[in-house]
Amino acid sequence: MNIQKTIKYLIVGLVIIVFGFLAFYLYINTQTGGNGEDFADSEKITIFGGLFGGGKTDTTNINNNIPAPDDKKIEELPKLRKISNSPVAGFFSFQNEKNKEEILIRYIEKATGHIYEANDFSSSKKRISNTTIPKIQEALWLDKSSFVIRYLDDFDNIKTFFAQINETEETSKTDGKTINEEEKIEGVFLQNDIQQVVKAGDQIFYLIKNTEGSRGILSDTNGEKKIEIFNSPLTELLVQRPKKGLLAFTTKPSVFASGYLYFFDTKTEEMRKILGLKKGLTTSISSDGEKILFSESTDSSFTLNLYNIEDNSSEKIVLATLPEKCVWAENNQIVYCGVPTKIAKGEYPDEWYQGVISFTDDIWKIDLENQIAEILVSVKELEGAQIDLIKPALSHNERFLFFVNKKDSSLWSLELK
Repeated sequence: MNIQKTIKYLIVGLVIIVFGFLAFYLYINTQTGGNGEDFADSEKITIFGGLFGGGKTDTTNINNNIPAPDDKKIEELPKLRKISNSPVAGFFSFQNEKNKEEILIRYIEKATGHIYEANDFSSSKKRISNTTIPKIQEALWLDKSSFVIRYLDDFDNIKTFFAQINETEETSKTDGKTINEEEKIEGVFLQNDIQQVVKAGDQIFYLIKNTEGSRGILSDTNGEKKIEIFNSPLTELLVQRPKKGLLAFTTKPSVFASGYLYFFDTKTEEMRKILGLKKGLTTSISSDGEKILFSESTDSSFTLNLYNIEDNSSEKIVLATLPEKCVWAENNQIVYCGVPTKIAKGEYPDEWYQGVISFTDDIWKIDLENQIAEILVSVKELEGAQIDLIKPALSHNERFLFFVNKKDSSLWSLELK
């Protein structure tokens, strides 16, 4: 009987302890409203849920790839940023229509033709199109949704394709990346063996080479309504369109040949020589057509110069770089340039174009009017990377400088303001 009583007392005691513990737990939750400061975390985050399950689990380390709602506010991006690790064929930056403070940038992968979109507030990016167009050599963006791509086919013919993105609403998320499932790229092929294409307002201008020289065609972006507006016996030409009504033709540069720069008025069809008899001539023209950055080959090197059309004057710039490494600011007074830290002896610009020689650049801001140069970033010191800067472009508000690294065709950005 004593044993039975002992067991009975033990059972009653255990029941009392359990009910006492439950009463204490309910009392504490009542006092704090289940959401008080002292016990807030014990409800929101528990290891295995609530006391008997059903509590909220810790989701702070789940789905790390999904950006938080305030991600763009809390993420601090580096001043110099590598946007794409893979080689890009071309890129285009534009203002976000939904948020005027944001800059978006779209680019096309060389290997696949896939289009991605990045932004200035987050390191994340989203794929706009997964249409595969392999081995693209270059892409000229006309606006945020249309572009011209160029590549060689199996018979070494230069193929030129005008394309448009048919954008759809964002429909799903996979691994934290938003993908438009139904997006497509549609377009038309332009004629074969186009040598070069430039944007000309709402149209395009392109060069075709034949046995008699070069022909210049102005057409709609899809190749329709073609008009021949230029004809020259010269065949090796590079074309720029600094402003409406003006085309600039520079003979393809070589240290072994004298180069020339011509201006062509599309209204009067008048062509006049601007620069000539300069070895290895390469040029970059301001958007008002009044100033020209040009390089000239010297003994195993080159110089950078500024030519002013108004007074027919020329002056040497202290920093030595190539004009294609520079971009003009909107005021046509300031340029941003990649400037080689060291220039080895060589045949310029030939060996640089051929990839025999590569540069490691710092990035400079040059005030041409006041002859002031300011280094913005030493790439090697800041990132430990080596960048041979090409294809520089400024965002619409000149807050960012975008460029491609010639060493691996990766896309970069530098915050300027």
